[in-house]
Parts: sequence; C-alpha cells; structure tokens
Amino acid sequence: MAVDFEALDFIRSRNKQKRAEAIKQQQREQKEKDIKYFMNQLSEIKRDHDLCQDPAVKKLLLDKWLGVVKLCTKKIEEK
Repeated sequence: MAVDFEALDFIRSRNKQKRAEAIKQQQREQKEKDIKYFMNQLSEIKRDHDLCQDPAVKKLLLDKWLGVVKLCTKKIEEK
C-alpha cells in the first residue's frame, strides 16, 4: 500500500485553510455583534437628542454620544 504524501499534504493544507477561514468568519461575526450593541445605543441617544428642546440637555446627550463612540472605537481596536 503506497501513500501519496503530496496528495496528503494537499488535503491537509486545504483543511487548514478552511479552518482558518472559519475562525476569521467567527471573529468577524463576533465583532459585528459587539458593534451592533453600540450602534443601538447611539441610535437611542440620537433619537433622544432630536426630540429634546433644552440646549443644556442636548449638550449632555451629545457628550454621551461621543463617549459611546469612543468606547466603540476602543472595542474595535482591541480585536
């Protein structure tokens, strides 16, 4: 029984490549899930800002919005 080592190496390299692609896809989906949470928060703050009439409260909401953007940026850079 002869073993074709070239074919075996080819199959192993393809399997390794498929595993690497699956890991990248899983990481991408996790990042999107994490970002979606921040996007929902930003959307809620924006809605409140648009409905608000008081300039002082609008300023506070803007500062809160910028803080959430900074948190989201840090979260993206970590991964």
